[in-house]
Amino acid sequence: MSALQDPFTLTLPARATSLAVVRHVLGGAQQAWSIDPDLLDDVRLAVAEACIGVVMRADADGARGLLEVHGGLDHGHVVVAVRDTGTGRASPTDGSADHLELTLIDALTEHVSFGLAPGGGREIRMTFPPSA
Repeated sequence: MSALQDPFTLTLPARATSLAVVRHVLGGAQQAWSIDPDLLDDVRLAVAEACIGVVMRADADGARGLLEVHGGLDHGHVVVAVRDTGTGRASPTDGSADHLELTLIDALTEHVSFGLAPGGGREIRMTFPPSA
């Protein structure tokens, strides 16, 4: 991820219990990033959905792996990347639960992209509109 203003990085086990840590860290973003509470709610929901996808894939694969969350500001836009350390595909296309996860993320973000994370695994990169 390019140089972001006020960045954070989390690396956690790909377990459901890690979601509370991610939500807690993002809860502090409102003051650190001076963003609107409604935008923060959108960020927290979209990031939680992406993290749930990582945890579900880790459960399905039987290999726990890691959940990585990187974020910060880029010219007033909140940017967050959620990564796994698995060997999964770069873009979900099977129409399963991934489809529902991505529909919600797409509705909450200004831009979303999918790709392979550095070192392997999958990355969902979300860019949110600037705070009003």
